[in-house]
Amino acid sequence: MKHIIDYILIIAIIGFLIYDVYKQFNPIIEGVTDDSSTYTDPNLSEDPVYMAKVNASNITYIKSRLDEITTLRTSVESLQSKVDSNSVVVQGLTSDMQTSGEEAVPDQQTTSDLADTANTIEAPGST
Repeated sequence: MKHIIDYILIIAIIGFLIYDVYKQFNPIIEGVTDDSSTYTDPNLSEDPVYMAKVNASNITYIKSRLDEITTLRTSVESLQSKVDSNSVVVQGLTSDMQTSGEEAVPDQQTTSDLADTANTIEAPGST
């Protein structure tokens, strides 16, 4: 009994393989009723209902693209205001740094006085 089931399974597998090879070389193409390979125009370009549907589809597509552009414009305007704000802050920081840098450098007289004090001080351990 066990061998009969094995033979049935082997025959079924071989049958599926043969069927698959047959389908590979003889594909089924739906909608083909004749052997003519020439294209015939259905003249939909003159059908008002078809043209209305095409126009509605195009209008919907263009509107969606315009909505994307409007969203992008809003983002760009927001980004521009942030860039302008950052520019003002950077200019303020630059002027503050320049002012503090100028204040940190002593005038010529103070610099000369500091240089002269180094000549009068004795190095540690020299006495």
